Amino acid sequence: MTLAEKIEFQNIHKDKVCVFKEGVFYKVYNEGVFLLQKLNYKTTVKQYQKTKEKYVSIGFPESVLEKLKLQYKTVGNENTNNLMLYYGSIFDESDFKNWKNKMLLTENASSKSDILIEIKNYPLASKTPIEVFMWVAAMQQKLKDQ
Repeated sequence: MTLAEKIEFQNIHKDKVCVFKEGVFYKVYNEGVFLLQKLNYKTTVKQYQKTKEKYVSIGFPESVLEKLKLQYKTVGNENTNNLMLYYGSIFDESDFKNWKNKMLLTENASSKSDILIEIKNYPLASKTPIEVFMWVAAMQQKLKDQ
């Protein structure tokens, strides 16, 4: 699936968290991220190159997916690279749009000095190598977007 197809698939299934395997990690986009926001995962804002539209995503290893599968009912075939987790509540489109706009504003407010402060305060000793890798990748992207 292309990125655009994944984002559209998630848009169609708003009441579920659509999880897509990408390499050794799993990713969730837009509405799925919104549904998982209470879990406080590191959210990334990126821009789709073809349409210049911004989207929100989170990425995590299989161990996190296994924890999510314990919390939420799995919908569909678990043997594929893509699966859906049933969230179990009514999806509110206006809440999602407000949340996404807030995420985009927060991302745009980031400056290089904010990034330096974030690097200085990052609790490196208490993070796993995977978490550090993902965080460094997010920092690189922030610097590229500046």
